[in-house]
Amino acid sequence: MREKQLKLAFDHLNIKPEMETEILEYVEQMEKFQKKRTLPHYWQRIAAIFMGALLVGSLLSIPVKAFVHAFVQERMEQLSKEEVSAIATTIQEQAISADSMIREYTLEENTRMTELAKAYNQGMFPTGAITEVATKSEAEGLEFCYITQTGEFYLPSRSLTDEELLEIIDFNIKRDYALSCANKEIMEEQQELNTQREQVITKQGGITEEESVDKATLYMEMIYGKSTTGYELNHYVFDLEADPVESYFSFEVSKFYDVNFSVIHDYYYLYIDPADGSLLQADHSYVKGQNLDPLTQEDLFDTVNTLYQSGKELIEKLHPENVEYSDIYYKYCLDENGYVYGNSVAGIAVKNMELIFTQENGCEEILTYDVRDGELLEYKIVRDKTFIEEKSENELGYPYIIKKIDEK
Repeated sequence: MREKQLKLAFDHLNIKPEMETEILEYVEQMEKFQKKRTLPHYWQRIAAIFMGALLVGSLLSIPVKAFVHAFVQERMEQLSKEEVSAIATTIQEQAISADSMIREYTLEENTRMTELAKAYNQGMFPTGAITEVATKSEAEGLEFCYITQTGEFYLPSRSLTDEELLEIIDFNIKRDYALSCANKEIMEEQQELNTQREQVITKQGGITEEESVDKATLYMEMIYGKSTTGYELNHYVFDLEADPVESYFSFEVSKFYDVNFSVIHDYYYLYIDPADGSLLQADHSYVKGQNLDPLTQEDLFDTVNTLYQSGKELIEKLHPENVEYSDIYYKYCLDENGYVYGNSVAGIAVKNMELIFTQENGCEEILTYDVRDGELLEYKIVRDKTFIEEKSENELGYPYIIKKIDEK
């Protein structure tokens, strides 16, 4: 990626330079798999989650914020043209690939920031603004500020207050808005293209984009147990014929609705079939906020049955007609050190175990988890092909281990 593209890709991550290097080294290992999705949006906010997804071969899109919350939209529109122009110019002139910070957020700060971001979207704004200084020497007399020259958040050693976290959120939202305004014509062209794609779907008897959002909201509650209140909403028609993605989606629908809900480093994607509003695939990506110890095979064995029970309950919710499954497997692989592949890098949640529910007709439903906290990261349906026999090893050459649910 070019320098400016990298800046956009890491924009909201705020990581130390050495952690950024660690991520990029992992990305280099998977260079041949980096056929990135082209979104129908100009500014792609694909920070930590994109890189985390890339590490496990899952390329997820994070489009520009739509500012669908009236409170936020009104706040952004109160910015003067001069302010918006100055913000965009500052970003474009920064000779850095990503913002960084003098220290990492604590797990508690990350948790509070997520909740405060939801509150921000509902009208809870900071009373002030983060101080901006040009150089690091100017920051040394301050406790909390942003250094424009280096793109560094200068944070106190103490825990950040809610006001300070809100100021960081507000700072990033304003930058998103400024970049969107700077490329208004391009975004309008993309919106027109999206409208044309939706018209093709509805003329063929499919549901509207608005209806797909209603469906996705229901699936969000059903699969993840989450209300969408406080989340940013983005949605568009994805056209695989125009924007081909190799080996990512398991379904064969050429056009579908991509509905996603996001807040800070927490992203949910729901891919809706335009023909009937059914769920084709769902993905969840997020940053845990801390690095964790490697995961052993014994750790995985200890959680398999618990994850199976929760997976079984979800399948029953999705199929109240009581679908019969011939076999149920779990699938993972070990790295060269004997640890379960998919260990956390930069605190990013990663996929490291799959539950595979197989039917006699060859259809398979696959639930993918981060075993550490039991978080469901992906749900998808694979039809007319045997997923568990499709590949014998992962993208880095580690062999897959596949066992029936009662095996260890």
